[in-house]
Amino acid sequence: MNYREITYARGWVVDKFVSVELAINTVISQNFFGRVDTNFVINILNNEQSFFAFKRNILIKSIDCDKFKKNIEDLHSLNRLRNIFSHASLRLRNEKSMEDENAVFDFNDPKKSDNILDAQKLFDEFEVLYPIVLEWLIAIGKEKGITHIISE
Repeated sequence: MNYREITYARGWVVDKFVSVELAINTVISQNFFGRVDTNFVINILNNEQSFFAFKRNILIKSIDCDKFKKNIEDLHSLNRLRNIFSHASLRLRNEKSMEDENAVFDFNDPKKSDNILDAQKLFDEFEVLYPIVLEWLIAIGKEKGITHIISE
């Protein structure tokens, strides 16, 4: 992937993950209030101090973990990929500008900078997991009585 493709991929991954978080937020609200409380979703769950792991843990406590073990693993994987795209650094390896199509750079693991990642492979993995996870969250929402969670 070149620089423009990487920046597009980062934006796309973050944008799609927002949909996942919105689906989780609506399921949580429905679970605790019996309805989607927009005020609660906006002011509590969408608050910058309401971390994804916190919301994920609330979701997990409100579903049958044994029944949805694979789905929960997929959600963890999707979050890991989102974190990589959000925090990975780019290191230019030649004398070109980042925007130059001939620029060669590394996509560095945010947890271990000397570990070079394959951005295309990770993006492809996200593209496969995203609709699976979102469809699962929508199904959970419907089971809990939500008629409309999110539309693509």
